[in-house]
Amino acid sequence: MPMKARAAGRAAGKVPMAQLADLRARIEALMLQDDLAVTKARPGQYRSELADRYDYFVFDGFLPEKLPAAPVLVFDPPHPNPHFATTAPFRPGRLQSTG
Repeated sequence: MPMKARAAGRAAGKVPMAQLADLRARIEALMLQDDLAVTKARPGQYRSELADRYDYFVFDGFLPEKLPAAPVLVFDPPHPNPHFATTAPFRPGRLQSTG
């Protein structure tokens, strides 16, 4: 029986972090595996009763009020959130020439 995963993430947008982009590419690569059934959903489609139907969850820019009782992988968690400590998003200032 194939493993089931559910991905709930942001609808659009880019995060300017190469390492994060690499990780997301790896998740996309997992979707190509024949023995892994992946279902994508928008945050508004997530329901806590789905936790019994999937083995793993990937959340991108979103966390539900109650985390599922399954392994989770979280990209860009909201700040603040009730599940774990985060810091405010980094907002770079204006770049200026030093010369």
